Amino acid sequence: MVSAEGVTNIRIATGAGWLRIEGRPGSTQIRATGTAHASSEELLNRIRLSITRSGNDVVITTDVPEYAQPIGQAAALDLTLEVPMGVPLHVTDASGETIIRNVGPLTIADNTGGLDIEGVMGDLNVRDGSGELQVSAVHGDVHIADGSGSIFISHITGSVTIPTDGSGEIQVADVSGDLTIDSKASGEVAARDVGGNFVVDAKGNGSIEYHGIRGRVSLPSRGK
Repeated sequence: MVSAEGVTNIRIATGAGWLRIEGRPGSTQIRATGTAHASSEELLNRIRLSITRSGNDVVITTDVPEYAQPIGQAAALDLTLEVPMGVPLHVTDASGETIIRNVGPLTIADNTGGLDIEGVMGDLNVRDGSGELQVSAVHGDVHIADGSGSIFISHITGSVTIPTDGSGEIQVADVSGDLTIDSKASGEVAARDVGGNFVVDAKGNGSIEYHGIRGRVSLPSRGK
């Protein structure tokens, strides 16, 4: 546990294991609890959790050994963090399911595993490798670069921009601003109740469906 008084950024970098981050209104503390798993006591003793403060930044990191074994990961640390609701977060996660609730502006790079984000007071920037991505209740703009896996987005007060997406469906509903998809390799796109423009610049295989678009609709020509 560390004091959050005067903190302007929280930086989090985690290895294997699931990650859950909960924003707490009015909280003045940053709390971390975790459960370590390993295939041997030697590996278990090498798992580390570190929380440090440098000026106005708090840095939270995990050190989890990884062995290439036929059965997969040899060690993991499942981590739960409680943070003040309005402080900006910068998260890098290696692997495992990630759940984030009721936080401030959020920037996250997620390698593999499902990613579920709900309740962001500010802009959201996501770079996601693989796994299903769910985003809802963002009070700001959303920017997503995705490799593979389905994307579900809803209840966004700003605009949504997806510069690149590989495979998997995209479903977007209830966006106050624009919805822009610059490049989509494969998978269907469905958009509903968009307050601004709906633009898809380049699309591979898969259908595009839309309903309730209040602004301009611009889609790639057939065969593009």
